[in-house]
Amino acid sequence: MNRKKILLLLIIFHLSAVLLYAAQEITKIGVIDISEIYTTYFKDSRAVRELEELKQAYSKTIENTNKLINDLENKKLEASRAGKDDEVLKYGQQIQDKTDYLRDFRRIKSQEIKSKEQKLNISNEFLQEIADAIQKVAETEGYSLILKKNDPYIVYQTNETDITAKVLEYLTKNK
Repeated sequence: MNRKKILLLLIIFHLSAVLLYAAQEITKIGVIDISEIYTTYFKDSRAVRELEELKQAYSKTIENTNKLINDLENKKLEASRAGKDDEVLKYGQQIQDKTDYLRDFRRIKSQEIKSKEQKLNISNEFLQEIADAIQKVAETEGYSLILKKNDPYIVYQTNETDITAKVLEYLTKNK
C-alpha cells in the first residue's frame, strides 16, 4: 500500500511539474517596422540606387531644358528689342517646342518613376529577404509571433518587443 501511495505521489508530483512548466511558457510576441527596414537597409540596394540615378537624370534633364528655354526667351527678347521679327518668330517656335517636350517628358518620366517605386516596394526579392531575416531573428530570439509595428490592432507595445534593429543587424551582416 505504501508503494502505491508513493508511486501515486510521484506521478502527481511529475504531472504538477509538467503543468507548472507549461503554464509558465508564455508566447513571446515581437513587432517590426517594415518601412524603417526599407529606408535604412534597402536604400543602399542596387534597385534603389538605380531608381535614384533615374531621378537624378530626370532632374538634370528638366534643369537643362528649363535653362535652354530661358536662354531662348532671352534671345527672343533681344531680337524683339532689335526689331528682328523673323528671329522673334523662330525663337517663339523653339520655345514652344521645348515647352511641349518638357511637359511630355515630365508626364512620361513621372509615370516611369512611380511605376518603378511601386515595383520596388512590393518586389518578391525584397519581401522574401525581409521575411527570411525576420524568421531567423524570431527563431534565434524565441519569438512565436511577429506583427507589423503600425498594425492598428496593437493597443500597446514595449520597446523590448520591437525587433526592427535586430532584423536590420541580421540583414547587414548577411549582405
